[in-house]
Amino acid sequence: MKKSILPFLILALSLLFQSQVSAQTSIQPNLKFGNPTKEEMCITQCPYDSSAKAMVLCNITDVSYIFAANTFKIEYSIKKRIKILSQEGVDEANISIPYYSPQASGGSRESIRSIKATAYNMMVKTKMSNDLIFEERLDKQQMLAKFTVPQVKAGTVIEYQYVKSRDFYYHIDTWMAQETIPTLYTAYDIEIPGIFVFNLEQTGSNSLQAAQEAGNRTYVTNSDPEQTTRYSFKGNNLPAIKSDPFVWCPAMYASKIDFELRSINIPGQYYKNFTTSWKDIDEMLMKDEDFGDRIKRGNPLKDEMKAARLDTIQDFKRKVTATYLLLKKIVKWDGTYALFGNSSRNVLKEGKASNADLNFLLMNMLKSLNIKTAPLVLRTRNQGFLPLTHPSIESLNTFVVGIYENDSTMYVLDGSAEKGYLDVLPTKLLTNAHIVNGGEYDIMKKATAKHSITIKATLKNDGLLEGLYASKYYGISSLKKKTSFLEAKDSTEYVGNIAQELNANIQKYALKGIRKYSPQVEEKIQFDKNIDMGDIIYFSPVMEKPFREVPFTAEKRDMPVEFDCPMLESYNLIVDIPQGYTIEDVPQPKILRSPDKSIIFRTQSQYRDGILSTMYTFNIKKALFFQDEYPGLKNFFEDVYKELNNVIVLKKISQ
Repeated sequence: MKKSILPFLILALSLLFQSQVSAQTSIQPNLKFGNPTKEEMCITQCPYDSSAKAMVLCNITDVSYIFAANTFKIEYSIKKRIKILSQEGVDEANISIPYYSPQASGGSRESIRSIKATAYNMMVKTKMSNDLIFEERLDKQQMLAKFTVPQVKAGTVIEYQYVKSRDFYYHIDTWMAQETIPTLYTAYDIEIPGIFVFNLEQTGSNSLQAAQEAGNRTYVTNSDPEQTTRYSFKGNNLPAIKSDPFVWCPAMYASKIDFELRSINIPGQYYKNFTTSWKDIDEMLMKDEDFGDRIKRGNPLKDEMKAARLDTIQDFKRKVTATYLLLKKIVKWDGTYALFGNSSRNVLKEGKASNADLNFLLMNMLKSLNIKTAPLVLRTRNQGFLPLTHPSIESLNTFVVGIYENDSTMYVLDGSAEKGYLDVLPTKLLTNAHIVNGGEYDIMKKATAKHSITIKATLKNDGLLEGLYASKYYGISSLKKKTSFLEAKDSTEYVGNIAQELNANIQKYALKGIRKYSPQVEEKIQFDKNIDMGDIIYFSPVMEKPFREVPFTAEKRDMPVEFDCPMLESYNLIVDIPQGYTIEDVPQPKILRSPDKSIIFRTQSQYRDGILSTMYTFNIKKALFFQDEYPGLKNFFEDVYKELNNVIVLKKISQ
């Protein structure tokens, strides 16, 4: 009897499983808010991303122009439904909505209203009360509306909605179709009066459905309808924007729609071109009281500079760095980046400030030494590339200081480069910039990261390899070394990690220049390690590698590859081989080049008079590789990895 029931039971369970899988892979977007479907409540994982902790079920944005108080305004209506798939996804219930609201009274601004949120659990519906909505000022320009949807856990469906009003008509937010979690369905509709002419740009590798149609709408009572253009975009089953160790700003490559106002055109009555140039941006910045006025002000630290006798220093670099070090003693960097400054009096009183405030003070100080400076405005790399062809102040978020030794030589310094030097900046600042009242400037071009390693060791008959590891870090490499050491939990743990990387015992460790304001650090390590001795010894000559495993394993890639900066690593190992052994096999010299020859790897080993030497150089000459370059880049790194892991065979000499 059991034998007769079992096949039917297996068939029934199989059909049940298939129906559940089918339900999850064919879930349809529910566009009606206020009552999630049973299907939405029961789904347990994203149909196309099993690792997702949460997913957007539906995200609808409607944007419209309204006419009030004799001007146009923009209104955004946002409705979103999210499914929490695991406990790790509960953070998606913490909502933050930034909006533009200057501290100064008057002027253009945004407002948030009609915030509503609800959590849906099985048989339980929990509405958020208004007393859970908070506002926080981010800076003098930006505010943040925050709330947390209550009673959220794994399996919860949350819904929230709000309206954002903007009383300036010339700027439309970029619409991001993708988010940091998968999106099952998203839709964006915008209706624009015909008098406003916008450039629309769609980017990203995930396709969106797009439609455009002409329409009419009455904006002013008892007036004729205005011609409009309605744009609609829809996306289905969009993947999450995921972090990538070789991409500074993954959102930059996500599917999105950008809007840029080109002109206002009322036929026969009014026309204005809104295309902004860098000359316009420069003029606006230099007229701003928190940018241009800060640069023009006098030096509040002239007495401290006089006491330090900075004017008596003849060497240009020493004079500049001494000025920066004096500033560092008085004001510390608070860890933030900004474009505009605060009162220098308040900054000096607080004793800590953003990089912008430090930079303004540095420019004031250098001006009193008759050293010419200029601000280089930019967008940090984690926010994407600066659009040099269609600039706007909104695209900028900080600046660094250009310091002229003469008309042809300029160095770059920033208040956040506490562990750096001239032209040695944090890697998030190594990007394209614009010199105010000047031209384009690529900060990356002067960035260099050099690391050289020399190891002299002796292999003894008992299998003990002992020697001295000497390493020098220069430029960006020195900044990274200083940062990793000074931010480590303690020196014991730090040295222990190095021992693990070298697979050796560290007897003595010394680091020179770690607290010195210079572009160089030196490291010395006395080490030993045991080698398995026998008639045949397989010896790995490369103790330090530019990478421990192949960094690129995917067959294809939707985003480019971004290295921090160009780099050069050189390695040289010299080992005394014990008597009684000879070299059986040494790898042949090899030169490997990436397809565009921008990355070169050279290696060579030789044996002479009982001494084995192995060297390699690894040189990355550019930092950005586009998607079409990825296959060649992947193959190149695989080939280099093989060479780095070659072994040298030592054979015992027969007596």
